[in-house]
Amino acid sequence: MIVSDGKSMKGPATLESYGHFIDGEWAAGSSNETIELRNPATGAVLAKIASGNSDDVSRAVNSAQRAFA
Repeated sequence: MIVSDGKSMKGPATLESYGHFIDGEWAAGSSNETIELRNPATGAVLAKIASGNSDDVSRAVNSAQRAFA
């Protein structure tokens, strides 16, 4: 974000989307659903993040177990 006058903020021209970092790679959530990340002061949408489900948790746990085996 760019602060122009110390009071107003301008958001990015396009929203960033973020997935899950599992097994050393960025991946979309299994459901392809997203959650809007909002600025609590203004309510403005800052980004979209992947909504995780049990399949995503299982992939992450399995990856972690392999990493520590």
